[in-house]
Amino acid sequence: MEKMALKDIADGRSFKDVSCLLKDFRSDGDKYELVLSDQNCTRKAYIKKNLFSFEQMKSFLGKVILISGIHEAGLSGVVKENIKVKNIEVDKSDTTSLVDYMLRIDGNILQMYLTQINQYVKYVGKQVPAYRKMLDIYFSPANIEIMKTMPATHIRQGSPLGGMIHATLAVTDMAYYLATRYLYYGNGVYSFRDISSLNWDLLLTGGLLHLAGNFYYFDREIPHNKRPEGVEQGYSICRQQFITHLIVDNNITISEADLAALLAVMSRLNEQFDGVKKCRQETSFLIKAYETYLEMDSFDREVAGLLKDKFDNGNNNSDDKTHDDIIEELSYEYSDKLSCYVSKAEIIRKAHLLGYYGREEK
Repeated sequence: MEKMALKDIADGRSFKDVSCLLKDFRSDGDKYELVLSDQNCTRKAYIKKNLFSFEQMKSFLGKVILISGIHEAGLSGVVKENIKVKNIEVDKSDTTSLVDYMLRIDGNILQMYLTQINQYVKYVGKQVPAYRKMLDIYFSPANIEIMKTMPATHIRQGSPLGGMIHATLAVTDMAYYLATRYLYYGNGVYSFRDISSLNWDLLLTGGLLHLAGNFYYFDREIPHNKRPEGVEQGYSICRQQFITHLIVDNNITISEADLAALLAVMSRLNEQFDGVKKCRQETSFLIKAYETYLEMDSFDREVAGLLKDKFDNGNNNSDDKTHDDIIEELSYEYSDKLSCYVSKAEIIRKAHLLGYYGREEK
């Protein structure tokens, strides 16, 4: 059987000893749902529970493994395709770094993000000095080094290595500009073009700290697996726990009102949107920024993945087609992950941006 990569698993074919990283797994009835990744893609698969115990599956988590099984092609628009894994082994011969099996954000881009984050940190402190002290400690050199490889989430928004930094800046920045534009159009009757209309320290600190729970929810070492304690108590409690320890361990003096406000504005910034109902405008701006980032980042990644799959499969199945030929044949797609259609125009635009047009001539 020919040596295959994760992206090559298709067309109802069997596969053997495909090297990849077990990024995540969960129990679902009589099977385990798997999230697999390598340098080129992330894919979902499943394996029957009678083959491995839960503890055995945990032992594979975050390791480079060899998988064997079969691709179940399904029926277009009727039955989804599946990757059925029949065997898993740890790849003991692999000498590649785990980082090479995971999507990651370029270091120069992360440094650009950190420069902007630092600017926002400097804005904080006039209204609530304690917030500034918290941010100065939170963005320590040691924590930043961990953030450079920490994802925001594993399989949703901000999932590449370094996604924690990306998501922190994106949510903070979008919330800030939503707030400034709203104030700009104040009508002078019950809304006003006055910066004192909002607590800017609260807004910015809520954005900058909204992923602080990652330090308790995930391991601090690559591949940043979920910690059992984090899964058990949920993300919002991890964030609250981290912030509470940050305050106590560093003897930061903060009023009960300021701490309550900070925890409240961040409480719904999670995928389930649980938490305290919004009673402050700062909360509304943060939630809308968070929802937008979640939706847009997930959408962009899914469309990019659809294109990658199209071109990989196109190149594998045709000896004559160029990338431009494949693009001309593209149509709208339905994404199971997004539970929506992706328009042809959106796919074509992304193909241009990713450089698929004219690639053979470059």
